[in-house]
Amino acid sequence: MRTTFLHKLLHNPTVLLAPVIIVAIVLTPLAGKFNPVAIWNDRSYDVLSLLTILGPFVAAVGAWEGARAGRFRKRSGDQSTVWTRQVTNWAKTAVWGLLFYLILCAVVFLITATQATWGGPLLGPPLVGAVAILSLSALGFTIGDRWSSRFAAPVVGVGLLAVEQWLLLLAFAGNPIGYLTPNFAAGLAVSVWYGVRSDLVIVQLTFLFGLLAIALASLAIRRFITSRKVYPGVLAVCGVILVLASVAGVASSSADIHGIRVPLLYNAASDRLISYTPACSQAALPVCVHPAYSAELSQLSTLINRVAAPLIGLPGAPAQADQRPVEGDDQWHIVGNVLVAPPFAAHASDWLDQSFIRRESTEIAIGLVTDIPSYRHLNLTTTQQAIALYLLSQANVTPDSSILQVSPQAREFEQGFATQPRALRRAWLAQHYIALLQGR
Repeated sequence: MRTTFLHKLLHNPTVLLAPVIIVAIVLTPLAGKFNPVAIWNDRSYDVLSLLTILGPFVAAVGAWEGARAGRFRKRSGDQSTVWTRQVTNWAKTAVWGLLFYLILCAVVFLITATQATWGGPLLGPPLVGAVAILSLSALGFTIGDRWSSRFAAPVVGVGLLAVEQWLLLLAFAGNPIGYLTPNFAAGLAVSVWYGVRSDLVIVQLTFLFGLLAIALASLAIRRFITSRKVYPGVLAVCGVILVLASVAGVASSSADIHGIRVPLLYNAASDRLISYTPACSQAALPVCVHPAYSAELSQLSTLINRVAAPLIGLPGAPAQADQRPVEGDDQWHIVGNVLVAPPFAAHASDWLDQSFIRRESTEIAIGLVTDIPSYRHLNLTTTQQAIALYLLSQANVTPDSSILQVSPQAREFEQGFATQPRALRRAWLAQHYIALLQGR
């Protein structure tokens, strides 16, 4: 029996299609994230995002193997089913999918370990992915075993891919049913400043374990009917209870910047700030970032100081730029004498991308001329538009027209302002900067 299991294991379609899986994963956005700014929490969920490809694939392979086993029974005329044999046939399919997933997890975490400057891996998201591989494979195998058609595999694979995307759309639209898909994650924008809620992970694991139990129990339904065995019914009931519990959990959930909150599972400790020592530059305008983002500190400090150069040292001007977690507004703005920078992971290639430089420089310039962050680019006065344009021009940056719309009057003001001697420009900014921030 052991020899037969190994033989089937080595002749599984997953092995033959391994190169296709690897190429598909290399082409996903995950491959483009192996750049210097490495956030452990983000990478942990990037691993989970592999399910977008691996989930439908292992389900399709499971359906293929299940359909082949069903056709064999029909050809042989043997309609008896031995549950342990069916589970063994499914297991050899699931093992390969799980093995590929775990290898990819290991590769991602090893690369991240050489790049990350703060924190450690989250175990919850990879665990959700591993259980999802088993559950989706079992679901596909069960459908194939019952259907026994050669069309089972492509129908299951494409169908599951469509269901995944549909659930993601529901989740992003705020429908809690979409939270059940393991591809969905929330609250990553503040994850280095605050603890990570486990509510969503627990609900998704509950749903997936329930799905796994129902799928495996359904393999023994014929044996349950003919021999009145109890275990399939017990397993099915347990699976239904878990699925209903997960649905009830997401139905009672709410979403905020920290992620998904399920009242029964909520732990207030996960929403508390985590203490850290910021990494700061020694520039004319010091820039401080969370240590997890320290790899981009040099480029970010250079960019901010280029744009803010004419304002450094002026009364009311920012004396420091500080990266802070998103709290309802992810735009650059001034609080007191601090220019608040929203968190973002800029990779090495981004700093060579002129469109990225234009976008961030324009956001910085607008943040330096108004202390009202919300929809500020739509409410800038003529003078604010002109000074923002001047800050960009002196930094040799073309403004992003989708963010900063400049009126003809503002452009005329900026051109006249830029032709004045440096001392006069400095004097005008010193006299009017505080009023400028207030839109006067």
